[in-house]
Amino acid sequence: MRTLTELLKTNEKVFIRLANDNLKQKFMQQAEAEGFVYQGQNPTESQAESVMIIHKDYTLGTLAGFATHMHYYTCPKEMRVDYARYINGLDDFYYDIRKE
Repeated sequence: MRTLTELLKTNEKVFIRLANDNLKQKFMQQAEAEGFVYQGQNPTESQAESVMIIHKDYTLGTLAGFATHMHYYTCPKEMRVDYARYINGLDDFYYDIRKE
């Protein structure tokens, strides 16, 4: 299974799209298993948003605030990952929000 930390090899943070509740739960479980924390807690103690952010310092975040939203919409495609495609082993797991 692919890890979340693999995604951070070339970026300080990566945006992860979670299309449904099942993926949100699976993501939070994987994040916790890899040692990430969310708001000072284990990720499984909280609900995931539709877009989560993983950071190199092993913290999770959300699209809160104007600056974060702007960064999300203007960052390179390689910083936006479709979690379903990623965990299913597809090579093309990035997504371009301008094409949706």
